[in-house]
Amino acid sequence: MYSDKYEDKSLSQINKSVFSKQILKILNGMIKSLSISDLKILMKICEDFLYDEYDQFFSFFANFIINHQNKSMDIFNMLCQLLCHYTKSSPYLKKTILPLLRILSDNLMVSNRITISKTILNIMIPLIKDRHFQIYSGEFIKLINLISEDFSNVYKFLLVYILKYYPQTNTKKQVILIKMMIKSLSSINTKDFSSNNYKLMNSFIKILAN
Repeated sequence: MYSDKYEDKSLSQINKSVFSKQILKILNGMIKSLSISDLKILMKICEDFLYDEYDQFFSFFANFIINHQNKSMDIFNMLCQLLCHYTKSSPYLKKTILPLLRILSDNLMVSNRITISKTILNIMIPLIKDRHFQIYSGEFIKLINLISEDFSNVYKFLLVYILKYYPQTNTKKQVILIKMMIKSLSSINTKDFSSNNYKLMNSFIKILAN
């Protein structure tokens, strides 16, 4: 299980940083021989390193995809499975997985566009409930924008879910979600939306009023 302490830069974290750099050096030398199962295990093991060494680990995972392009669909499915268990993984692992899915989607959408977009949408929307959502919200939005090209009602679906699970106390998350709701409203037919979802529109107005 990952650590939920993302604020303190203790001596143990500094030692962890040195250790992670050595691990990455070894892994980069093995990247072509590693399997998808190995990648899944590594991603779980590396959760606590991602806070301090995000860029380095992300580069390694992205390079793994490049070196195993013939297995893109298998990697995509594995990452989706990891993301489905969002309550048991760190926000930095999600922040890593979302852009990796975007990289994979660019390759896979040529032949499986609708299937890929639908799969991504189904596993992403529940992430809004995550109390650490604000940490990876930027990557979430980029991926939503990508699949919106295939689903014209994606923003309506997103708005409904945000209103349903809008937080009452997490102010940082509230600000992000309000911006997302405004963006969603500008992308859908508001007249149609309000007529079919009167209660949800009332909730949106109350949120803006506060």
